[in-house]
Amino acid sequence: MNVMIKNMSCKIRKLSELATVLNGATPDTNTPEYWNGNILWLTPKDIGRLSSKFISDSERKITELGLQSCSSTIIPEYSVLLTSRAPVGNIAVNTVPVCTNQGFKSIIPKEGIYWDYLYHYLCFLRPTLDSLSHGNTFMEIMKEKVDSLDILIPDKYEDQVAIANQLDDKLQKVEKLHKAILMQEEAFQNLYSAYFRDVWPWNPLDPQPDGLKWKKSSLKKLCIDIKGGGTPDRSNPDYWNGDIPWISSADIINLYTVQPRRYITQKAIKESATNIVPKGSIIIVTRVGVGKLCVAPFDLCFSQDSHGLILDTNQINPNYLLLYLLSIMKSVIFSSQGSTVKGITRDVLETIPIIIPIDHIEQITIAEKLYSIFGHLDQINQDLGKQKNAIFSLNTTILNETFSKVKESL
Repeated sequence: MNVMIKNMSCKIRKLSELATVLNGATPDTNTPEYWNGNILWLTPKDIGRLSSKFISDSERKITELGLQSCSSTIIPEYSVLLTSRAPVGNIAVNTVPVCTNQGFKSIIPKEGIYWDYLYHYLCFLRPTLDSLSHGNTFMEIMKEKVDSLDILIPDKYEDQVAIANQLDDKLQKVEKLHKAILMQEEAFQNLYSAYFRDVWPWNPLDPQPDGLKWKKSSLKKLCIDIKGGGTPDRSNPDYWNGDIPWISSADIINLYTVQPRRYITQKAIKESATNIVPKGSIIIVTRVGVGKLCVAPFDLCFSQDSHGLILDTNQINPNYLLLYLLSIMKSVIFSSQGSTVKGITRDVLETIPIIIPIDHIEQITIAEKLYSIFGHLDQINQDLGKQKNAIFSLNTTILNETFSKVKESL
């Protein structure tokens, strides 16, 4: 579909001229009679879960009494729902009547205004919505700001429909590309797992088959020591700006790249819970950022969110162990529990079963083989990432190009 925009008659009008903008509200959550009714009651969380622009259900529902108890209003179908805080700028269209909490500005088009045109134009205005938001605790855009938004719109209803239909057609094609790239990424992750499965001769949770020149061990048995981490008192200047690298999980870029942002002193090591581990140790993040791994490229200390594995290199090659841990990390995380922070407990860490070739040279050979394969896969995966970023930017490009042409018709 190729809509001829040049000859359309368009004007810039305030949103309040084109639609009625309504706030939402929340019934008293301590009054059971207000809840579990049959009236859809939306929160920004409901919009954040969408995979399309349409919404027809809500996680929570209220009763007629609940609706009457607060200032929320039934929003007719095919209105445009804009989240106005936590976060600002998510946009959807309801296909059934709904009401909302206070995190919305609901936009009900007036006669002669096409809902889908307003939807696309508000998507186009997302950067403007961000710039108009303010707040100390969370960012919010006020109703008067939404009312006063400038909307460039064709005078004729049929022209609004034609532009919206053209955008729908183009953006649906982009969505197909997006889904295709996500499927490729998932296939790539499965490919990594397949290579790992091909290397390990059996599941360490099962009995060892006869005749294999491998052995089963545990992480504790393969380490000279397992060190916990800690954070020196940040308010004590005697602990910081020294010459010893101190890292958090955010400083681990990949398996071999660590970029410390903070350095501590010897005094900090003596008087805090942090520990120094030597170059070649494996750092495993066991709490915030759980599952990240790296080989320490130099002597370093780390926060309480990690453990440092000082290896017995007569038994285990660091590169081999790093890859082995990487291959089982999802199942290790799944088996760990935490009351407040999900993570890997020390007990679980120490008892992780490890299978290794008895021949040290075989460990090195396996590690080198996998790194060679993964080097090629990582490059392809990076290319996929670039394609995904390009596809994400297509939506913005299409909206900008379309409404630039509409502007030219002024």
